[in-house]
Amino acid sequence: MAVEGRATAQLDSSGYRYSVGGSSSRQLAQSFQVTDAWLCKKVVLYLEKPYDPNFPEHWNPNYPYPAYLQIRMDLNNLPEGDILASAAIYASEFEVNTPIWKEIILDKEVKLVPGGIYWLYLYIPDDPSLNNRFLTWYCCAGDTDPYLLGKGMENTDYTVWRSIFTSLTGDDFAFQVWGVRTKELPLKKEFLFKVYDEEGKFIGTIPDASFSSFTKKINGGLGELTFFLPRRFAHFEEGRIVRNGNGIAIHVKDKENPDKKIYSGWISSYRPFIRRGEQGVEVRCLGWLQRYALIPHTGTSETNLSVQYNSYDPSNIVRDVLDKVKERFPSLARITYTSSSIENTNSSVSYYFTTSSTLEVIEKARELAPQNWWFYVDADNILHFKPRGKEPDHLLVFGKHFSNIEVEKSIEDVRNTLSFWNGNAPDDSECLSLLFKNQSSIDRFGVMFERETDSRVTDIETARKWARAFLIANKDESFNVQVVILDSAEAEGGYDIESIEPGDIVRFLNLPPETSKTFEKDLQVVSITYEKFRATLELESLSAATSREVSKIKSELVEREYTEGQPDATIEYI
Repeated sequence: MAVEGRATAQLDSSGYRYSVGGSSSRQLAQSFQVTDAWLCKKVVLYLEKPYDPNFPEHWNPNYPYPAYLQIRMDLNNLPEGDILASAAIYASEFEVNTPIWKEIILDKEVKLVPGGIYWLYLYIPDDPSLNNRFLTWYCCAGDTDPYLLGKGMENTDYTVWRSIFTSLTGDDFAFQVWGVRTKELPLKKEFLFKVYDEEGKFIGTIPDASFSSFTKKINGGLGELTFFLPRRFAHFEEGRIVRNGNGIAIHVKDKENPDKKIYSGWISSYRPFIRRGEQGVEVRCLGWLQRYALIPHTGTSETNLSVQYNSYDPSNIVRDVLDKVKERFPSLARITYTSSSIENTNSSVSYYFTTSSTLEVIEKARELAPQNWWFYVDADNILHFKPRGKEPDHLLVFGKHFSNIEVEKSIEDVRNTLSFWNGNAPDDSECLSLLFKNQSSIDRFGVMFERETDSRVTDIETARKWARAFLIANKDESFNVQVVILDSAEAEGGYDIESIEPGDIVRFLNLPPETSKTFEKDLQVVSITYEKFRATLELESLSAATSREVSKIKSELVEREYTEGQPDATIEYI
């Protein structure tokens, strides 16, 4: 059955019509609404392939360039919202100078809901120099079969949409939308890409962007994301939408989240391509925390790259370094914090930073914090710095939220002996040469040694706190668990995967009896690989969760060189 309120089949008596493509690359669009819920499967347009003696190749049945029809969501009364479905239309499907009601099968079914404004968007994505105008769309009278809020529009300059047909009675194109009426269509998921310039000013949306996955990690933030644009090699809004340094945000809408930001980052590179006849653009993004690895930490001025912290709470070091970015580099200041996102450690350390990046300072503050402290930058670019939680944030049920589970236990990263030297000569009163040990781990695994030389540690208490946090975090075998959680939008009984963040505590329920000894305690989420309808979680034990990711992203400290070796060390047991 055709959708209720469709445009009439009675054409405009004047036979008025508009061509698609041509030297101006004209694009055409028609809006419509529905009064009931529909599952749309096809669209019917009144089209013609006219003969133009100036361009005989256009009516050649083998003319290679198709036109495309899309159903789009409305955005500010323009056809610039999300693409819901599309279809290609080829010249070979028409007889010359013979207008027909052309049935167009969509590449996917589209949910149409009452009150929503939708657009039929017809265009030919080709080089304007080809003047490829092989298709026309007829207008309709519009006054004998009314429907809600419909209007026709054209675009001849790529950037500005303007209403047309002001001299016609109906102001519409001839179309029909076909589908099946349904009482209720379940909302699955909608994703919206937003683009911002280098200073954070909103530019627009990207309705045709798609992605497969991205990662987010504890003691880090959002990782690499690559999204795809199905656009032509030379026409993809380069310099405006696709521009290195532009900010990218992805929002999701589903039954649990009316509008939630799930990714925030910046474009670091892009790659337009032609592969076996297919054209497109791959755009690579990185999370904002990785941008902070390229911002220097400064002291009293922008040129002062040496900063001394005496008797500071590590939490205040984190606050200070973020404040410095906001003060010295305001156009780059994306990451912030709230009164509750950074908790005080109630400890005191002293440390000397020189030519350090902002990210290095944050990482070092985490290392200097007490045992089990971690940090994470979320999609709203808020930095969280706090200890491991005591109560579970999520209860995941085996057989309901997940059915497969993998466990890895490893001693590859065990360290139970730490040699520390601050680089000063033996006769220097500030020389620190210490050997820290954890005897219970040595008894279990044997000596597993690590060396640290850092001239920026200026007092023995800071060295002890650093060594204690390091050895306690690394003295035991690592315990890694991987589970795949299905989203509630895809699977009945699934979970709201957008609610899970790195650092969260998870408790498993209803596990098989043979796993009881393996999962005696709650686990912490250290990494999430997010896909549209599933999330792969990596969870680790208390010790591994507080150290493993830092060791992966930690930059090597610049060590001072001395002609003499490290002095004899004083042994301390932790």
